[in-house]
Amino acid sequence: MSGGLLGLNEDVLLEIIANLDAASAHNLSATARGIHPLAQRQALSAVTIDDIYGDLNYQKITGMCTYMLNDIPGRLHCVKSLKIRGGVSAERKAFETGRYREPFVTAGQKLAHFLENAIQLQSLTLSFFDGIITLEPRIASAIHILPNLRCLDITVTVMRPCVQEFLLSMRHELQKLRLVDHMRSGRVLPALMNMKVSDLELTLSEKLGPDHSSNPTNGYHHSFPDVRKLSLWLSDVGISMYTLWRAFPNLRALRIHDCVRFNTAETACWKSLDYVEGPVEFFEQWSPTCHVPHVSISRIAEPHRFFPYSSTTHALNTTLRLIKQTSPLALSFVIMADPGLADSFWMPLVECTPRLRSLEVKLHCLSDSGMRPGLIAACMKVIFAALGRMPTVVHLRLSVLNSKTRFEAAFCHMHEDDLVLQLLEQAPSIRCISLSFAYCLRYRPPVVKTAAWKVVGARTGRKLEHITESVEEDVRRRIIAPDFDPKSSL
Repeated sequence: MSGGLLGLNEDVLLEIIANLDAASAHNLSATARGIHPLAQRQALSAVTIDDIYGDLNYQKITGMCTYMLNDIPGRLHCVKSLKIRGGVSAERKAFETGRYREPFVTAGQKLAHFLENAIQLQSLTLSFFDGIITLEPRIASAIHILPNLRCLDITVTVMRPCVQEFLLSMRHELQKLRLVDHMRSGRVLPALMNMKVSDLELTLSEKLGPDHSSNPTNGYHHSFPDVRKLSLWLSDVGISMYTLWRAFPNLRALRIHDCVRFNTAETACWKSLDYVEGPVEFFEQWSPTCHVPHVSISRIAEPHRFFPYSSTTHALNTTLRLIKQTSPLALSFVIMADPGLADSFWMPLVECTPRLRSLEVKLHCLSDSGMRPGLIAACMKVIFAALGRMPTVVHLRLSVLNSKTRFEAAFCHMHEDDLVLQLLEQAPSIRCISLSFAYCLRYRPPVVKTAAWKVVGARTGRKLEHITESVEEDVRRRIIAPDFDPKSSL
């Protein structure tokens, strides 16, 4: 055994253990007495209590906090990430009547004590935040004084005054803030005026029209120059891109989750952007006028539900226009599995992508009429032919999204290695490939089967080397980097 893990010095062991998730580190901690204290620290670094489809189990929160508080230096000071997420229907009703259940009250008190001592906590996620800090104000005060907090993710039922006061009192320089307002009750941006955050994700209900931009009581006269990444949920909100541009002047990445109404009379665009993402309807109303290295066109409107990308002529033309204007290095989009789009979309796409290095395609096979035999094979033939005319593309990520009933019938005869070899015959420039086959059920996460390869060797003697998803993602990041060099980066 001395020649195994126990034979390594502590620095090497810590480096190995740091790459494990919490569950794997916990399992490792039980293997040997010499490894236990090192692995336990990693096992306790991330704590998650999830109950997405029902009420939170508050006894779990109380038990977790009690366990950690029993050994503050040895346990609680190991925690770097805490996530408490779930449904809150019962507590929402209790909030309206002022009568909380005893387990919720106890959990709030214990959580406040936990946060007051969690000096190493860097990332915090809390559901029903407005109810929690109303019941136990010490939680808000404890978060304010966390010395190492960098990421905050809170979900509120309503933007109550207590939440606005909490946000106005925040003095942290956060890397990321995610604020979800289920009732979209408004007054979010004015509450953030004192915060410094580089990555911001919000649900907004205020109308960000040009007639509001100069109103001193509205809050949009405030600028947020520290925000570099902005992710917005804006359904049923009238919005002016000019107002967004004024509020977030130094933005580098913009993500719009759903289709919104725009004031097209006033348009604006940042001088440079690194990333834009949104549904095709968004880009029908607004599109960047500068080069954007990474463009993503989505039509997934709700988490874990797939909505097919519109393959109408207008939508396809909008997509091609956007790609031509931005000339991306990395491109991602969702499209219906239709081999008939070869002439109307795939071949014109070749002409719009002279600089493209990475392509991610999600093919939807969801249709009421069912999937025709050979549909996927015909689609891939079209895609491979297009890639053969894109000599700059070195990375491909191809996903096929299907319903469970059709999944096995469609793909049981397909061998991934054979598909990759067919691709390489037509597109020899490809050096890294990922294939995903997924089926989904309504309101549930998709079940995904993924495989990835790296192409090694010269063109006449190339071989496929299986790689993990994390390695494939790392290769992709290097490929789309500004200083990409095919000889040293692959």
